[in-house]
Amino acid sequence: MTPGPNTRADENITEVETFRSSLDSLRHLGSGLERHRWVHGAAVKAIAFCPWRRGLIATGGGSNDKCIHFFHTTSGTALATISVSAQVTSLIWSTTRREIAATFGYAQPEHPYRIAIFSWPECKQVAAIPWEGELRALYAIPYPRGPGYRMNQKSGSAGQEGCIVVASSDKSVKFHEVWSRERGATVGGRGMLGGSDILEGLEGIDKEGDVIR
Repeated sequence: MTPGPNTRADENITEVETFRSSLDSLRHLGSGLERHRWVHGAAVKAIAFCPWRRGLIATGGGSNDKCIHFFHTTSGTALATISVSAQVTSLIWSTTRREIAATFGYAQPEHPYRIAIFSWPECKQVAAIPWEGELRALYAIPYPRGPGYRMNQKSGSAGQEGCIVVASSDKSVKFHEVWSRERGATVGGRGMLGGSDILEGLEGIDKEGDVIR
């Protein structure tokens, strides 16, 4: 059947209307009215809210910052800074330990790691994974029920927290188990708590213990 002049060839085609708001109807919130403003030494590459402590957030700076910063969201107070000598590309909090994983991009020559784990609130490096050559970790996401988790469930032992999945500059995706049963030796890191115990206590940022029950 040949469509007539008033017949649509495809009756399933849906016309889409575009609605444009008048500029006069928009709410102009204005600039410079943010509740907090945390200045870094370079572009901010990573932001991560702590899943087990309300009010605790970590941020990571670029090549001219090379730090992981911790802030208190309610008051805006800077709590701690860890100098990592590398561009911070992502941050992932552990859901079972008081630790945070960081991945690194461009780094100083003496910085051999592209993934590192730091304790909170001690701000000490407790584990690290070196990569060969000049590879960069571009981004990472958590994989809560990753290969390690399923393997442990099959063997009947307690399931581990999963791995992190890292996008690499060598055109690959890498899976790393960063929170295994074995704990590495604590390596001294540079960090200084800027928040008070009273302030942190109000938000439940306690400082005792290692594993979250």
